[in-house]
Amino acid sequence: MKIQEKIKKNRQKNNWSQDDLAKKLNISRQAISKWETGESIPDVDKLVLMSEIFDITLDELIKGEKPKQPLIVEEKSKKGRTIGDFLYSHWWLFTGMMWYFLSILAQKWT
Repeated sequence: MKIQEKIKKNRQKNNWSQDDLAKKLNISRQAISKWETGESIPDVDKLVLMSEIFDITLDELIKGEKPKQPLIVEEKSKKGRTIGDFLYSHWWLFTGMMWYFLSILAQKWT
């Protein structure tokens, strides 16, 4: 579906005349008519405003697609964690402890 068809479809879905939509966008009715006939296309700022007025995303208005759902990554439960996971996530603690014990051993040897 082309942009002009999407504009007209969404306008009609809301039961608005071209004049109603033009008033909401603060433009002339003739501009709406030209968009719907394909004689011209709206500026980006008008596309953004139309997407807000129609309560749809820009993707839906321009491409006709609903946005893809974001990828949701599930966290590992704490029950399924291994000792390796624990050591990996707390490396800084064990490194500090190692240096502390090595300094104690070095003092005993000197």
